[in-house]
Amino acid sequence: MSTSRLPQKRYLIGLDEAGYGPKLGPLVIGATLWSVPPRMPVDTLWEKLDEVLTNQPRREDSRLHVGDSKDVYSSSRGLAALERSVMSLFRTLDICEDAAEQLGFSRLLCDLLGGTLPNAFDRQPWYQCEDFSLPLAADRSDISLASSTLLRGFTQSRVRLEAVRVRIVCPEVFNELTVKYGNKSEVLTRETLALLQNVWPKDEARVEVMADKHGGRNRYLPYLTEAFPDHFFMTEAESQKLSRYRCQNISLSFSVNSERFLPVAAASMMAKYVRELCMEQFNRYWAEHCPTVKATRGYPVDASRFRGEINDTWQAMNLPEAILWRNR
Repeated sequence: MSTSRLPQKRYLIGLDEAGYGPKLGPLVIGATLWSVPPRMPVDTLWEKLDEVLTNQPRREDSRLHVGDSKDVYSSSRGLAALERSVMSLFRTLDICEDAAEQLGFSRLLCDLLGGTLPNAFDRQPWYQCEDFSLPLAADRSDISLASSTLLRGFTQSRVRLEAVRVRIVCPEVFNELTVKYGNKSEVLTRETLALLQNVWPKDEARVEVMADKHGGRNRYLPYLTEAFPDHFFMTEAESQKLSRYRCQNISLSFSVNSERFLPVAAASMMAKYVRELCMEQFNRYWAEHCPTVKATRGYPVDASRFRGEINDTWQAMNLPEAILWRNR
């Protein structure tokens, strides 16, 4: 196809996950959809938005820190920096609260999931307890100011965040899928492409999709063909560092350290924030039922400690193990 016939609208989609390794809590996959000028290179987005956000913050930097969620958040540093950046990005989409209404955890999840919570939530009692308001740690007025600054930066650069979606795979579903497909890498790939279908732009446009590698997987073509049966994808590269595919105006790449691209970094943060909120609800529930138990983030060693401490209460509840503990 000649350059002159290419669609004038161009979108970038970033995909990433949080919670692939834990034994407690959900796997959360995030997606961000961006509109950009037709000829703007992806790796220049940081430069174009340098006045409002950065992946390399300086001391006392007032810009939003957007990067791999592991760089923005840690349990020792707390949630504030991650929450400030994520909710400021949300506010540019009018997802967050207006002056008259506070945003609650359940409302945020509904918005990001496209309107309904997963059916598996009904079988997990920690999601049935009292809702909580956001933000938890960041300053509300600072978020409002930062989101206004972001909108000005988007206008000046002609770059804009158009949509955010997440996919939440609860332990019960995660266990079922790993049994069905044989391993959790297979689950991650299939669930990521299901989310991609959900965030795909409706109008005709050039679309570039960027995602991190899924475990050691190098071949994604069979999964793309299954997820998008009306498209014929050509393989451009398949190696340990990069797997890339193309179909007319569509390009999809799975690469190592893909968080170096803004759309993926933002997706990484969205996924991490939603998982942390799910674990906040989980820990609030168990603090009520086992007041002496210490909160957990769900990673294997600490998850075993936590599981042991709640065991007597858990057994008395007579609930299925599958809703709590991930087998892989």
